[in-house]
Amino acid sequence: IVLILMMVVDVISSQITSADNLIVIRFLHGTIGGISVGIGLSVIARTLNPDKIFGMLLVVQYSFGSLGIWTVPRLVESFGHMAVFGVLMLFSLMTLLILPLIPNVKDADNNKNPFKINLSFLLVLALVALFLFQASNMGVADYAFELGKDIGLVNTEISNLLTVANIISISGGLLVYIIGTKYGRTIPLLVGVSVSAIFTFLLHYSDNISIYFIANAVTGIAWAFVIPYILGLCASFDSHGQMAALAGFISKVGLATGPLIGSLLIIDYGFEMILNIATVALIGATLLITYSSANQKEAT
Repeated sequence: IVLILMMVVDVISSQITSADNLIVIRFLHGTIGGISVGIGLSVIARTLNPDKIFGMLLVVQYSFGSLGIWTVPRLVESFGHMAVFGVLMLFSLMTLLILPLIPNVKDADNNKNPFKINLSFLLVLALVALFLFQASNMGVADYAFELGKDIGLVNTEISNLLTVANIISISGGLLVYIIGTKYGRTIPLLVGVSVSAIFTFLLHYSDNISIYFIANAVTGIAWAFVIPYILGLCASFDSHGQMAALAGFISKVGLATGPLIGSLLIIDYGFEMILNIATVALIGATLLITYSSANQKEAT
């Protein structure tokens, strides 16, 4: 239902020429899309190895995201703004065609209240860490292009460097799929978030182009590596997939908050302040997620 509704809203969007009206209709689309993402995350959470599947999710997201960034501007040049909505409808249609292949697994216990959410202390710590991790990474990534300009790179050079760094980042999700939970979640999370903090701080030295590229690539790898484990950890708090869907929501809030905070600080304090705050937040996320993971037992 939500996939069909998304395609309908995309068709309507393609016919709108008013910016104000488009904002309203895209808000509706985002709400419907958010529901579909929540359902998808809850389905993945109920698989045998959710961490590995979340890792593959990041691989798909990075791969198709990179492809979209490269192709959509060229399609818009050839076919106009309607090409954007055409691509979105194509992805929804692809998902709709794959849908019949997903088994419809029902809960074994039908007596439980589906609207009851059990928020434990460890889960709250994991969600706060997820928020800090996403806000920090997105707050920094949002200004990566501008940072490239500050060190004297032209747009083409920045685009090429960040595109390559983004492609390299895919390896983070692949690594999760290969390792899975063979060594548990605590050690991978401790290493992944710590590495993210270190290389975020190293962006202070971006006047060296090599450091600029390596820092962006490594933080991207760590980003794709950590998120599947955090989502897997949140999924372990219940057997219905509700906590994974909640984690997905917190993740999106973090992604939106990082650039917002950055926009409030960038003019008065510069990019250095954003890097410092992000580094401190990532250190905090390391402590919270490590404690939560080390003390959490899988839901039965």
